Amino acid sequence: YVPFPNVGEMTLIGEVELIGPPQFTVFPEFLYAEPGYEDGVVVTFAPDAVGPLEGLLILRTNDPAVPELQIPLSG
Repeated sequence: YVPFPNVGEMTLIGEVELIGPPQFTVFPEFLYAEPGYEDGVVVTFAPDAVGPLEGLLILRTNDPAVPELQIPLSG
């Protein structure tokens, strides 16, 4: 579980995208948190062979300070 707290004064709304091999998945593909609360996503890694894999978790929200956040993934 990857939490995303809303420390702002307006409702946080956003989309979540995962770029990478199908061994990485994310659920759900959206964020919604009222001020003072948090939402989050579950990132799953299910390898089917030995070896490193990389992905990128991208969050696009209505946050005016950080409208896009990219989080590198490795497994």
